Amino acid sequence: MLFYAQQVDIDKASRRHDVILDVATMDDHVRLPQALGGQSQLDRSATSNQASMLQFTYTPSSYKSLKEGAWYDIDLNAFVDAQYHIVSPDSEGASFLRAKLAGVPNQNNFAQFLTEPRVANVPASTSQLVIEPNPKGNVTLTVVDCGHGNWNEIATNTDRVIYDVGASRWFTKSQVRAMVAGRSIGSETRPISVIISHWDVDHYHALLEFEPTELAKLRVVFMPSQVPDTATYRRILKLLTDHSVVLTALQPASRTSTSRVISLEPHSQNGIFTLFRATSGRSRNQTGIVLGVRGQRKVALLTGDHHYDKVLTAARKMVTYSRQHCVLVTPITVVRPVLLPPLNGLPFFKHNSLDLLRPQFVRTSTYCRKSGVGGDAGWSLTDSY
Repeated sequence: MLFYAQQVDIDKASRRHDVILDVATMDDHVRLPQALGGQSQLDRSATSNQASMLQFTYTPSSYKSLKEGAWYDIDLNAFVDAQYHIVSPDSEGASFLRAKLAGVPNQNNFAQFLTEPRVANVPASTSQLVIEPNPKGNVTLTVVDCGHGNWNEIATNTDRVIYDVGASRWFTKSQVRAMVAGRSIGSETRPISVIISHWDVDHYHALLEFEPTELAKLRVVFMPSQVPDTATYRRILKLLTDHSVVLTALQPASRTSTSRVISLEPHSQNGIFTLFRATSGRSRNQTGIVLGVRGQRKVALLTGDHHYDKVLTAARKMVTYSRQHCVLVTPITVVRPVLLPPLNGLPFFKHNSLDLLRPQFVRTSTYCRKSGVGGDAGWSLTDSY
């Protein structure tokens, strides 16, 4: 049976691996419990539940473990000593998680099942990111408090851009739903564009809980072209197409050298908005999309999970970003940087070996929650210091 390794969390002390797999088809959630013994009849009748992922815990043999972002064709006998249990609707992660395997699998060498990747045929389009690429008035950045996940927004007088529509994997359906409702998407009068930086659950989780009135407000959704062809992808595809939302893929950037090192390159510029795209590679986090937005006073770089040195290297290629303060939105906090000598005539800062182009601050949704700040945080890219 085909599985995609969506998430692998490793406890280094015990070597325990907590794994989340996605299936290729929903029919697998009938075949699997029938093979193992479990709630197969109940699961067959739960047609309203579209969650497709499976969670279990094991300790791998040596280095023969499941790897995030890889596909496996697993013999069901590997799970023969485990039991299939359906996740209740009020459990953590129930928006995407359908079942858990209780007990230890009968196999700790999953590397032998590694198979060729299955990539979704994400459609392409000529849709632009925004309606008005050179807006008048204020441009604002909002970092949404979505727990351990990512949801950033850029708002102008004419457009609203959501960069990642994530939520913590440990949120319940009701928590995700409350967070989405708090963004007032259903009453929005401006067109809304969405960018999914890469295919991690905590970067698209909240989209699974959008209601029809909210989905109808979306104009276009951009995502990287190398999305896995899983049941979750097809679920999102159906949600969008059923509400006439355009889904479009951004192809990897072309390599400028023979090096196999992943780099980030400017993909397209439309007014104050620039999409950066990574070259192809195996790292899911490093092969996605970055958004740059140039306000009158500040540049915002929305990074997803990309390495910040690569983001800043790509940003330095933008002549229009020179001599502007930079707001770097990252998944970790960075304290006050240290001023270093100029680079190519431009002042820059350094912290933990990261060269930052005149940053004012670095904030994330993870930081908002764990630091006790609470609530969303917003800044203007137009106002001066």
